[in-house]
Amino acid sequence: MPPVSTPPQVHRTAACADDRDRTVTFQLWHWHWHEDGEHYDLEHFQLLPAGGEWYVQVRRTTYWAVSQDRLAGLTAEAGFVDVRWRMPQETGFFQPLLMARAGD
Repeated sequence: MPPVSTPPQVHRTAACADDRDRTVTFQLWHWHWHEDGEHYDLEHFQLLPAGGEWYVQVRRTTYWAVSQDRLAGLTAEAGFVDVRWRMPQETGFFQPLLMARAGD
């Protein structure tokens, strides 16, 4: 079963001795099981401090979850060559990166 959420992450918006400048962020994912199982609705929540209270900001979108093999195949079908993946431990970026170049 695919994940349905991310764990909350706490970010500091400024160097502060107390916790007034924290922002809490997490996502909820609703998978489209009855259609194709590859799309999901994402809700991005941010809890933001304001005057001793918290308020919530929500952004919504729909994502397409594509496997690395499928994305590499689609890339090759589009005419790209030398299709390869570079992993986070190699690049330092938090997600895998797809590398390819335009075909002749």
